[in-house]
Parts: sequence; structure tokens; C-alpha cells
Amino acid sequence: MLKRGDVARIDYLWPHEERKKRGKDTQGSKDRACTVIDEIKIGDKVAAIRVVPHHGLLRGQTPDAADMPYAVKLTTNVQRAAGLLLTDREGRPRPGQKESWILAHRSNVLHVPQNPAILRTKDAKGNPAWSSGTMPPAVLKEIARKREMAIRDGVLPDEQKFFIGKGGVEEHYRKEQAEKSRSQDEAMANKPTPHYSSDSKRGQMEARAVMTARQNLRDAKASKAAFREKDRIKT
Repeated sequence: MLKRGDVARIDYLWPHEERKKRGKDTQGSKDRACTVIDEIKIGDKVAAIRVVPHHGLLRGQTPDAADMPYAVKLTTNVQRAAGLLLTDREGRPRPGQKESWILAHRSNVLHVPQNPAILRTKDAKGNPAWSSGTMPPAVLKEIARKREMAIRDGVLPDEQKFFIGKGGVEEHYRKEQAEKSRSQDEAMANKPTPHYSSDSKRGQMEARAVMTARQNLRDAKASKAAFREKDRIKT
């Protein structure tokens, strides 16, 4: 859906909002343009994306003093490529067009593909899309440099995780995959063991699959019993 460099509309959650909403709905109070800077994979599948927020300011204004060292100002051409530039019929920036700054030391992590915090927008041709444009590689490199500065300065906060639960993206995805695997093992284990001869490769494969599924279920049951016994001893 979204990849590194894409510019999307996100219900962005600031740290002060996360503190207020802890344990409740974790959507931000306002959607804003954000740039995807990282795709978080578990195995070969993208399970989440990391985004940094854009901050629109009137011409001549700058971010707060605490944010300024880690802010990246976008040129007019970059704003145009990212789909952030409002123009007239002749392609000229409209009066009052805000300048766009990226706050590299702020970020959210959102699970994908389905997430209500990721909003539909329009592409350069005005068609419905998930991304309004793309951030140039040079800007992505500058964002990475600013984030490294923030890490060295100790100001990079914990990233917020939308709709994931206590364990975060990886634990959520692993539990989901474990449940899926268990269901598949149960379905396979309930099949009768196929009869096969040494001449039937297909029969051998089916029989091994059934026996493997049954063994997986036995192992899972034994592991769960071991954890219960460990907790009983502790108490």
C-alpha cells in the first residue's frame, strides 16, 4: 500500500496526545501529511510503516527552538513532487501557501495494510490514492541524518504504535501468525492418515503432513502445560 518515500495523510499522534489517550483510542486529533521513512518487515511481509510528520508554517516562520535542530525545510519543487503545493491554473503557488517542514525527531509506527489512521488522499492527477507524491532520496537522506542527531542528543522519543496493543507490531503479528498456523494444524490433524506405499510420493507427502501437524499440536500442548506448571511453582 505505502512504501518508503511516499507522502500520506495520517491521523498523527503527538506524544502529549498519546499520554492523554493512553489505554483509550489512540488516533490523533488532526490528520496531516507525513512521509514514510521505513517499512518494518516480519519475515518477508511488511507489518508496519514508520512515518515522520510535516509541519506547515507561514512564510518566514520557523519551528520551535527545541524542534529546529531536527527540522528539514522542503523547497517549493519538493513540495510540488510530494503533492503538498497548492497552485493556481498556471501552476504558480497560491498566495498564502505555507512552507512545509519535516520534524525528523518525531514519528509514529502504524501497522498495515488496514489501519483507520491512514487516510485516502489524491495523487498529482487528482485521482483517489494512498499517496499524494514521493519524497526525493536526498530529502530522505537528510531526514535520516537529523534522526541520528536526535538519537545522539537523546531527544528521539518512544514511537507511538496504532491499534497494536501492549506488545507492539511484532508481538501482534506473531500471535496472529501463530493462531493461523494452529488452525491449519488442527484442520490437517483431523484428517485420516493416508495409506501409502513406497511407490506413491504424493501419499507419502500427505501422510507426513498429517503426522507433522499432529506433532505440532502435541508440542504446543506440552509447551502450554510447561508454562502453566512454571507459573504454578512461582505462586
